[in-house]
Amino acid sequence: MQTPQHIIISRTDNIGDVVLTLPMAALIKQHWPSCKISFLARNYVADVINACPDVDDFISWDTLQKLPGKHASEHLSGADTLIHAFPRKQIAKLAKMAKIKNRIGTSHRLYHWLTCNRKVNFSRKKSDQHEAQLNLKLLAPLGLPTQASLVELINLTHLNKATTQPEAVQALLSDKKFNLVLHPLTNGNTKEWPLEKFAALINLLPSEKYNCIITGSVGELNRLEPWLATLPGVTNGVGKLTLAQFVNLLGQVNGVVVNSTGPLHIAAALGTPVLGLFPAEKGKDPGRWGPLGKHASFIEAQICSACRQLKGDCQCMQSITPKSVAKVVNTWLTL
Repeated sequence: MQTPQHIIISRTDNIGDVVLTLPMAALIKQHWPSCKISFLARNYVADVINACPDVDDFISWDTLQKLPGKHASEHLSGADTLIHAFPRKQIAKLAKMAKIKNRIGTSHRLYHWLTCNRKVNFSRKKSDQHEAQLNLKLLAPLGLPTQASLVELINLTHLNKATTQPEAVQALLSDKKFNLVLHPLTNGNTKEWPLEKFAALINLLPSEKYNCIITGSVGELNRLEPWLATLPGVTNGVGKLTLAQFVNLLGQVNGVVVNSTGPLHIAAALGTPVLGLFPAEKGKDPGRWGPLGKHASFIEAQICSACRQLKGDCQCMQSITPKSVAKVVNTWLTL
């Protein structure tokens, strides 16, 4: 195969998934530094992708899917390779319409047999490997390495920290205390550590040492406002930042505690000390979705009876104690 000149990586799902796909771009750049890499994704992750030094261009899926097929395919036609890191039938059709020379996808999608000319046979659902390791398998048709240890993946996962801070970010930071972001909700994407546990953690952290910054989206205000009213000593950042500003904040603070969701992976890739709180459920556990960062760690819950029996209300996240989380956070004071 000739050395690719322009590769599009297509991943149109969530922020965490996108961050764990970025090592593909870094690995490609290691082998072919002059190769242009574009990333096809939804607009809401653009600020994350733009912070990645290994990606040269962002292509908006929100824009493309509003265009007639012919016009949409024209936005892809400059590439010689497209990798379907997240399968989407409409994009597979557009890539073929654009006559992209190398169209790479998993063989486990029937429509890829009609639209992809280079197929890789592997299953994410049944695998015990990390999501970032699974993504690398799609590089096989390019003759690039398809296996990497988690340590190697950490070295391939990086986002650039901002050099300046907007006023909205500066307003949340303290220049005299340890700035700790607590991001308690996940928009329903995974099991959550209860809010009362986060409150207990805050009470364990001396207020003279820690500036606890609570973050969340505008859509999470209704759940968080009554809870925030019981915590007068915290800094409220809920709904006050754009994604770009939030990424900026995660790069400036001293530590982050978060469930298994997008901000966990952003903070890890920025090199910020971060602790992820995970359920023990297969497919949602840290073995598959653990953070990739030099100062990233996680605590995994103990599986509960409801999980074992696959019925009833899951209580596994209750097994993570505020003391165990505080113990990790306190170690960051010496970093």
